[in-house]
Order: sequence, then C-alpha cells, then structure tokens
Amino acid sequence: MGVHRRNKSQLMLIVFIFIAIVVGLVNTEESSKKAHDDGVLEKLASMIAEKEIAAYKLKSSLPGPKKEETEVERAERVNRGFERMIQMVNVLGQVDNFISDRTKSIVRKLNALYDVEEKEKSRG
Repeated sequence: MGVHRRNKSQLMLIVFIFIAIVVGLVNTEESSKKAHDDGVLEKLASMIAEKEIAAYKLKSSLPGPKKEETEVERAERVNRGFERMIQMVNVLGQVDNFISDRTKSIVRKLNALYDVEEKEKSRG
C-alpha cells in the first residue's frame, strides 16, 4: 500500500509539474504574442500616420480653398479608430479562448490517463 501511495504522489507531482509547464508556456506564448501584437500595432499606427500625412500634404498642395476637418469628419475618423481597436480586442479574446480550450483539453486527457492507470492498479 505504501508503494502505491508513493507512486500516486509521484504521478500527481509529475502531472502538477506538467500543468505548470503548460501554463508557463501558454503565458510565455501570450506575452510574446502580445509583444508581437504591440509591435504590429505600432507599425500599423505609423503606417496610417504616414498615409494621413501624405494625404494631408497632397490635399494642401492642391489649388483651391483649404478645407479644415469638420467636427463630424473628425468624429467619424475617431469612431473608425475605436472600431478597429474593438476588432483587435475581439481577435485577441478569441485567441485567448482557443489557448484556454486547448489547455483544458490537455488537462482532461491527462486526467483520463491517470484514471485509467488508477483502475488498472486497483484491479491488480
């Protein structure tokens, strides 16, 4: 009985360590993904800013009366920016759900494997 209890505790320790490793990998992947996403967002923001500056320069170089941005146009532009940010947050939420589901699936499989081993040991 003592050997069985020791094997069970060793198996539980291994499972715990494995779960800790998986969680660590998921957290590392999320942080690297976040850092990558932040870099992509910064590049995207700089590209948009460059395009807006180029469009403004082109607009200001054209002959004719200069038209400043109205409050409605500014509000529409700000709303588009917020919509883009909300879309990005939704995508990141979906990625988080996917990683969580995969982790839960791995834990369930490990639990099933552990249960099968327990049943075999209890028979023998």
